[in-house]
Amino acid sequence: MNATETVNKTFSTNGRDRVNRLVQLLTKFLSLEESIGFSKESREKLLNLSNNIGQARKLMRIGRQVEFIVGARKASNIKDDFIRATTVGKNLSLAIWLAFDSISWFQSIGLITSTKEQKKSVVDRGNKFWLFGLFLSILCNLYKYSIAERKLVLENKHLRQITSKKMEADPETKNRLVTYIKNLKEESKASLLLMVHDIFDAICFPALGLELTPSFFTPKMAFGLGTITTATGSLPMLAAL
Repeated sequence: MNATETVNKTFSTNGRDRVNRLVQLLTKFLSLEESIGFSKESREKLLNLSNNIGQARKLMRIGRQVEFIVGARKASNIKDDFIRATTVGKNLSLAIWLAFDSISWFQSIGLITSTKEQKKSVVDRGNKFWLFGLFLSILCNLYKYSIAERKLVLENKHLRQITSKKMEADPETKNRLVTYIKNLKEESKASLLLMVHDIFDAICFPALGLELTPSFFTPKMAFGLGTITTATGSLPMLAAL
């Protein structure tokens, strides 16, 4: 990825949200981490910054439900039954989550009058669909990873055969096979990274919000882990700068 592509991705809607998410989670973590040595006033400022960024992200996500609905429609043409089902389900679940997310934002600014219990109910429902969407995404990427790994075993065996003295192959055939194996490795790695990222996201955010995590897993741990996964997910983009 060259510098131009990096800038374009960074300042796209998803790129800006990724940067904002990183700052939001980092400032939230720092506001909760007393051992760093920040004063109480500084931690309050960091907390306010994190909360304001969170509200801004909710505002910027309004309308993204359409993006996921379109994604679900496109995914309905996928030939593989399992990938099609999980991808369609994931997109629809995330679209519903963002709908509840928007309602939550309207409640927070007073456009929708709600009690504390009603606000919590909206957040909890959104978290359920968010968690289910991530669960389907994890299943989908696990499936893609297993397929890529099985193909790698077969193609590596084929490569060993054609490079041995028992079989002769023209250089073009061998080069095509080497390129195919390289692409399979990239697909396998990408599926694995997405799966791990979704697992951490599911634990740190919707599962924690729904109180499904162990008691020792505190919000501070969630924001710290979320900061790390967001930062590592941005490394390929930042490395191209």
